[in-house]
Amino acid sequence: MKTYYKIIFTILFLFTASASFAPPPAPGGGMNPGCWPMCVPIDGGLVFLIAIVILYGGIKLYGYSKKVKAKV
Repeated sequence: MKTYYKIIFTILFLFTASASFAPPPAPGGGMNPGCWPMCVPIDGGLVFLIAIVILYGGIKLYGYSKKVKAKV
């Protein structure tokens, strides 16, 4: 059974690895010369990431404070 899983995961890895390559740029497009090295919009995703990290930290801190109060 383990051999079966290894074969399936290897095939899935090969298909996902070949699908993850980026397509070539549009002809005549190129990068904006005023944007060096790259223009990457990170605002939206970064805000959600920070919010999730703060929420996770708050949950961990709340659990820790409950554990400390239970010991006292």
